Order: sequence, then C-alpha cells, then structure tokens
Amino acid sequence: MRTRAQRALPRRAYGFRILGMGLAALPLIVVMHELQAAWPAWAWMVLTCLLWPHIAYGTILPVLHKVFPAAEAEQAHQMMASGAHIGKILISW
Repeated sequence: MRTRAQRALPRRAYGFRILGMGLAALPLIVVMHELQAAWPAWAWMVLTCLLWPHIAYGTILPVLHKVFPAAEAEQAHQMMASGAHIGKILISW
C-alpha cells in the first residue's frame, strides 16, 4: 500500500515535469528549424514535449460521449457508424 506522500509525489512533480519538457523543447526547436523539418516532425515534438505531460497526469482528458454496457455493444457500434457523436464511445465490461 502506498503512503500519502507517495501518492502526492506525482502532483508535486507535475510542475517541474512541465517546465523540464518545455525547456527540453528549446534546443529541439532550434535544430528542427535549422534542418527545415517537415510538419510531422514538428507535430511529434509538440505532442511529446508539450502535450504528453498533461495527458500523462490527467489534466487533459478525452471527451466521453456515452458509456455502453457490454450487452449493448451493437448499439454502440451503430452510433459510431452513424457519426452522430462527439467524443469517445466506450463499452464497459
């Protein structure tokens, strides 16, 4: 079982992680600019250096449209095929 201090560690490290990843992005930006990198390389850099820490710590969450029980998987598939949703469609097991 984890102690209270162990559970709080990720929250305390969050700000430093964001700062570190942002600072690590600066030399990457310079090199990518000099090499005239294509847009997929820029997108990957933004994802890994700027967005990934937010996703990892749960500050950016996906938008959920609806959660279906496993028995209603067919209805979930029909909703996804219709395209009438915004966000994730989940099936709970």
